Amino acid sequence: MILLAAAVLCAGVWTGAFTARAQEPAESRTPVVSQDITIRARPPQGAPIPQPPPMPGKPVADEVLRSLDLYKAAYKEQAPKVRLSAGSLRLEKPFPAPPYLLFYLDTFPRPYDHWLFEVLADGKTVWSKEGARSKDGKPDRVEWDGSNDAGNFIARVGQAYGFRFTGYSGKEGYAVESEDVELNSVAFPDGPAGTRLEIANAVLFPSDGAAFLEGGKAYLQEMAARARRVNPKGEPYRFFLGQKDPASPLAQARARGLAAFFSKELLVNPGQVIVESQPLDRLGDVASCVIPREFDLAPEVYSQ
Repeated sequence: MILLAAAVLCAGVWTGAFTARAQEPAESRTPVVSQDITIRARPPQGAPIPQPPPMPGKPVADEVLRSLDLYKAAYKEQAPKVRLSAGSLRLEKPFPAPPYLLFYLDTFPRPYDHWLFEVLADGKTVWSKEGARSKDGKPDRVEWDGSNDAGNFIARVGQAYGFRFTGYSGKEGYAVESEDVELNSVAFPDGPAGTRLEIANAVLFPSDGAAFLEGGKAYLQEMAARARRVNPKGEPYRFFLGQKDPASPLAQARARGLAAFFSKELLVNPGQVIVESQPLDRLGDVASCVIPREFDLAPEVYSQ
């Protein structure tokens, strides 16, 4: 009996101890088993990956696009091109009269409703004209007289010019484009003074010399023939020579050569011929003179 009572008493003590521990707060309990665990990661290899900047919102992107010229301008598809020759024997003669570029409408290889004719210099349009194809075939050609859209004469010696003719059938266009042609000389109205004659210096002289080139004498002879009719009334004949450095020995030698040539051709004393050297930004790389209006013939006379 005494042993049984002791066993019951011990069981009650252990049961009370477990019951009391179960009623303690969880944070105050002491863990029976614990273990420290440390996770170590390897450092990143290579350069860090940049993060893309935030994209603009759709309203902002639309506003930027609408501000671009590409968005405003209608897309113009490049028409196919067929190269044509713009060379002319008439343009190779001294001081050819206009037109300098010419295209006959009936030679266009495809049907079209309307057309655009553009004169090009260094790839840029310097003059243009457009029209519709008429049933009676008029006009039968389109031509350029050396002027720009404002009517000012812009054709200059030493500059290459070509044209592009585009025929449109509805919205579809087809173009023919000429080879370039370079003018060696021109004659054009110089206001009330008369007609100005210009010859490219590259036709007259070698790049580093003052002796006349063989092909340049024909241009000087034609200039002298037109100047011969002028009556300077006791004043000397005046010619002008554009030079990079008008005071250089080369420029002076060229001026003396021109004065001697025109003195002989005009049958006058050397003192009656003056050749003025001027900088290129004022005159251009040319030799020139002005024929007064009352002594100049109609341009058609020189286009034959």
